Amino acid sequence: MKKYNSIGKSISILMILTIIAKIFGFLREITLSYVYGASSISDAFITGSSLSEVLFAGVAGAIMVAYVPVGAKINEQKQLSRYTSNVMNMGSIVIFAIIIICMAFIKPLISLLAVGYVGQTYTNTIIIGFFALLSSLFLFGTHILNGYLNLNQYFSTFAIQSIFSNSIMIITFCTKTENAYVMGLSFLLSLFVPFVVIFYVARNKGLKYQFVINYKDEQLRKVLSLAAPMFASQIAIQINGVIDRSLASSLDAGTVSAMKYANLLCMSFNSVFSGAVGSVLYPRISAESDNKARLEQDIKKTMMIMGIVIIPIIILSVILSKEIISIIFERGAFEKEMVAITAASFAIYAIGLLGNGCCEVLNRLFYVIGRVKNTVICYCTGVLLNICLNFVFIRMWGYKGLALATSISAVYMMLYLIVSLKRSMYDIDFGKVLLKAVFAGIFMIPILIGTKLFVSNLSISSGALSNLTIISCGTLLGTGMYVLILHLVRVRKDIEINNAGVNIR
Repeated sequence: MKKYNSIGKSISILMILTIIAKIFGFLREITLSYVYGASSISDAFITGSSLSEVLFAGVAGAIMVAYVPVGAKINEQKQLSRYTSNVMNMGSIVIFAIIIICMAFIKPLISLLAVGYVGQTYTNTIIIGFFALLSSLFLFGTHILNGYLNLNQYFSTFAIQSIFSNSIMIITFCTKTENAYVMGLSFLLSLFVPFVVIFYVARNKGLKYQFVINYKDEQLRKVLSLAAPMFASQIAIQINGVIDRSLASSLDAGTVSAMKYANLLCMSFNSVFSGAVGSVLYPRISAESDNKARLEQDIKKTMMIMGIVIIPIIILSVILSKEIISIIFERGAFEKEMVAITAASFAIYAIGLLGNGCCEVLNRLFYVIGRVKNTVICYCTGVLLNICLNFVFIRMWGYKGLALATSISAVYMMLYLIVSLKRSMYDIDFGKVLLKAVFAGIFMIPILIGTKLFVSNLSISSGALSNLTIISCGTLLGTGMYVLILHLVRVRKDIEINNAGVNIR
């Protein structure tokens, strides 16, 4: 496998590819919102198709996270292929068995996911849910193949997967069909086709798939021992998601869709940087897990840069939430009332961006250093906090309360992981740089508000043009001021001091 010596270049390339992937993801959501708006059929599709994510994304994600550090220790390509094949085969058998059980209890599952669904909406959700369950096998295979390719320093498959998957759904939505069978089959194809493509790419990168099933394999047992606690964390997160959607479904029609769009957009902003960092950094730190000083420096520098990047994104998202949502979603059947709900949810979700980003990186570090129990406790207590806050806040602020509970729990989990690392004698303190970033961000606020007021007074006839002008000018002027203040407070020097500690090859 290739040396891990071009982390900056890899992250930059992956960020660009992630942006491309997110563009296709947004085209899918824009098409869905344009054709169907925030309606019963869109709610049915979103809830039904989420079955694969709710039930199996946690399993697939947990096994992939456990797969990487074990695979990083294998230098022989033939052994890596056998190891990958065994993980895929054993995992597929288990997932197939779970799918059969879930199909037998599909109605109770849908009732749990959406307590407010009745009539045709409920029926459509069940139909789409059947297809989503079948697609889970391909979802799992894609996760493992992505892990294999990441180990070989090939990170572009995420964009490939997104382009194929979202293109299929966009074509389906453009037909304006309200046939649940057609929508469900299209969703199945949207996961099957990327799996085939990525499998082909993996073969070209050296994977020699074997039909091997060896449950006694020592490497497989290591994967399972690591994946089990991660899976427990993912189960807790999925339960939290179920409760979120279930409570949202008890509110006005279309609330589930509006909040889903807001959260998707918010997480897309986050994944462009933190997702790219996590994907590139994880194989690197897994391969160099025995060097504590190198681990500390890599993570500390990553957290510094993450804070510097995400703070202005949070401020822009909160201040310009209405303009951002309007320019992306306000067209077709997506009316102003839904824009208001989505924009408010988006602004509140954005508060938790830094927490989610830091958890993305810190969670993987705990796996590398063998402190998996900490992440389990963190996610379980974070989810419990979120659920409790959901029931309290929904009575006070409705859908805004659900979004606020999610953001508060994300910040809590970030703080929990940082404190746990300090107790484990790992120095990743980036508080000084974060405070400087927050200080610089404060100067963005009057500029953004002033830009909104100035452009609004220009009486531009087109609402879309007005919003685009506010976003463009506000982002340019606000980030310009942010960068200037960071320069004045000499934040670059803090990062360079961290680099002086260890010479990274």
